[in-house]
Amino acid sequence: MRRCIVLIIFPVFLYAGTTGLLKGKVIDKENGTPLPYANVVIEEIKRGTTTMEDGTFYIPHVPAGIYTVTASMVGYAPMKIKNVVLYPDRTVELVFYLEPQIYQTDAIVVEATKIELQKDAPQTIRAFSGEDVGALPIRDAGDILAMAAGVAVSGSGIHLRGGRENEIAYYVDNISVKNPLYGNLGANINRNAVKEMVVLAGSFSAEYGNALSGVVNIVTQEGSSKFSANVNYRTSNRLLRPVLDFVPFSFDLRKYDGYIHNEYEVSAGGPIAKFARYYVSYYKMDRNSYYEIPEPPAGYKSRFGFDWYMESSFQSKLTFLFPKGIKLNISGFLNDEDWKPYAHRYLLNHDNYARRMRIGRQLVLNFSHLVNNNIYYTIALGGFSRKYIRKVWVDSLGRFKSPDEYAQRQTDQAGEFYISGDDDYWHEDSSLTLNAKGDLSIQLNKSDNIKTGFDAKIHHVYLYNIEMPWRAHPYLDYYKEYPREAGFYVQHKHEGDIFVTNIGIRFDYFDPKVTYIPDPYDTTTQKRATPKYQISPRIGISYPWTDKSLFYFSYGRFFQITDFYYLYENMQRDLLVRYPIMGNPDLEPQRTTAFETGFQYLFNENTRLSIVAYYKDIRNLVGTKLVPEGPGVPLPYTIYKNSDYANVKGIEFELYGKYGKDLSYSIQYAYSKAVGNASDEWEGYMNVIANISELDQFYPLDFDQPHKFSVFLTYRIPGIDLNLSGTFDFASGFPYTPIDREGYRGPKNSARMPSRFNVNLRAWREFKIGFAKVGFELEVQNLLNTKNVVYVYPTTGSPDYSGLGRSSSYDRDPSNYGPPRRIWIGIRGSL
Repeated sequence: MRRCIVLIIFPVFLYAGTTGLLKGKVIDKENGTPLPYANVVIEEIKRGTTTMEDGTFYIPHVPAGIYTVTASMVGYAPMKIKNVVLYPDRTVELVFYLEPQIYQTDAIVVEATKIELQKDAPQTIRAFSGEDVGALPIRDAGDILAMAAGVAVSGSGIHLRGGRENEIAYYVDNISVKNPLYGNLGANINRNAVKEMVVLAGSFSAEYGNALSGVVNIVTQEGSSKFSANVNYRTSNRLLRPVLDFVPFSFDLRKYDGYIHNEYEVSAGGPIAKFARYYVSYYKMDRNSYYEIPEPPAGYKSRFGFDWYMESSFQSKLTFLFPKGIKLNISGFLNDEDWKPYAHRYLLNHDNYARRMRIGRQLVLNFSHLVNNNIYYTIALGGFSRKYIRKVWVDSLGRFKSPDEYAQRQTDQAGEFYISGDDDYWHEDSSLTLNAKGDLSIQLNKSDNIKTGFDAKIHHVYLYNIEMPWRAHPYLDYYKEYPREAGFYVQHKHEGDIFVTNIGIRFDYFDPKVTYIPDPYDTTTQKRATPKYQISPRIGISYPWTDKSLFYFSYGRFFQITDFYYLYENMQRDLLVRYPIMGNPDLEPQRTTAFETGFQYLFNENTRLSIVAYYKDIRNLVGTKLVPEGPGVPLPYTIYKNSDYANVKGIEFELYGKYGKDLSYSIQYAYSKAVGNASDEWEGYMNVIANISELDQFYPLDFDQPHKFSVFLTYRIPGIDLNLSGTFDFASGFPYTPIDREGYRGPKNSARMPSRFNVNLRAWREFKIGFAKVGFELEVQNLLNTKNVVYVYPTTGSPDYSGLGRSSSYDRDPSNYGPPRRIWIGIRGSL
């Protein structure tokens, strides 16, 4: 049976390392006195210690995982605690109550199911294992993140606590996988390969740099001492035609057979030799369009969209366990995506709409050494490469079009749908990041830990972009650059009987490594871009008020290098294009000052309440400013500047409950307010194109989402071993700027789209056949087939009617709504 875990939110400081601290106490059950010199052992890794005079013990630098811990002493019955979950650099406390015995008896076994206060440090994180993806009705780890309190999903962008989508740092096995050009996740991670994933939101520790809003840290699976294998297949293909398209309390049989979605997963792991293990996984997915077109234009031959998506991913890890606490991991992944998104205006010309490809590769060497019980260090060396292509594909030739082959687009007589010509873009970019990272952790005693480390990156970024290639003078951008960055941190964590403190400081350095022309009208003067640096303090304090409640507070200053695209754009200083825009290699780093305070209360051993309030002041955000016509400036142009700012405040609630292995739930609510003077880097530039006057004022940002309510639930029906899980989420609509039919704009983002909600359901059952297990599953996303609005016409506030005299075929764009109901069935086997 699959063990069910739901997403939980708790305060804890996470480091990029992969070990935690296990500590606790051994007590005589009859008289309550502490037992010195008792033995405490972690069975899976054969590490242990003896209790001190006061009965306490600690075992530092334990690899993250799920363990059985045993306490024993002569004259007492041993006691085992099973399913002890240890996350990276989290502290777990255990209490053993040993019963006196005269004759030797079997160990007393208990399950670690009781909910505890998280006392070890003040920080909000969201943590889940790879099993969560299998337990909940979601597609991957990103779906869990998207549903959590404090996270807004606008389009394809994930915004964490009111930040822009490029303000999150991403790590896989200790090495960055962030796209340095645009700041987003550089590649998808095979969900079968995820061992655990932790997301920090707020004032994260000094170990992390180059992120304003949060950090996503993924640890991939590794082989164990026993062989295991899994095979999964999921489909929404012909087996489900026709399906029931139901509304509550009524059913309507309807043939919705346009959507095809297949997924294949294979993984295996185990020992190669006594000291070596392996793990490999492969994932493949293909789907076509789930968009059903309400009124296809004349000439379009299908009821469904033309978009499609394919993905394949391979991940592997070799683990070598050497004597004297030395461990070596060699891991990597390959991820290939190939897709064509939906674009309503291209329905009659979709062959000439650009195809996209994204290719990601990572190779990592992780070396760790447990010098002794108190000293542990890691060294990670790795590389991450990515490539992105957006070009028009020609099936008959089996290749992409060259820029010279692009033709200008032409519309139908109504000016609505394109009937010939090509996409606007011929684009390719790539990056290679070489990353070295080292961390040293010293456990001074059971209460104090010192940690220090460094992080260095060498980048190679390349971009070749041509917009509207058919023009006599198209917008062309080309560069190859080699920027550098480095960071160093030190922090001290104290877990006392009264207070827990985590105090650290970080130094960050960045060098754009480029000489550029600061004034596009003076090409004879060049300047070397100045290296940038910042010192960032981080402070966290936790105070357990009673044995059932605690308060915490954290403060931090955070530094983020500007995405390289904004540094290097138009380095040739081309002023002949329409609306020229210039990169700025001397942009200052973006900065955030964040405060967070939280409260936890245990109602009982099964239920915990968490409340978190936060405030973020965000400065030096990248924006665009017009350089107007004037002396020395014959024609105006736009340049990137540190001109934008924002502030975010909010409060989050979570009620978390767990009743043995059968039931667990998480109920979350968040209220937030995100305001600023620009929602993205291009807003000022787009205002120039639209001839909109710049207004230096605060307004709700495009991704401001005041209310969000989510429920996660898993339940196992005893007796028949049927597992059920469900999710529900409700969220406020995003703001937009109303425009009347004469073109006059109302106040910026003064109107809102409708709110949205979604219900997902999953059921599965496993059967044991000999030494194998076979399982069947059913999953339904958007169970109620809710029409969630993702775009409205600013003239009417409607997703179906523009009010501008266009045809209903044009106005009724199905991509103005989110996905409809989708149903999968699946079968899986495991050894």
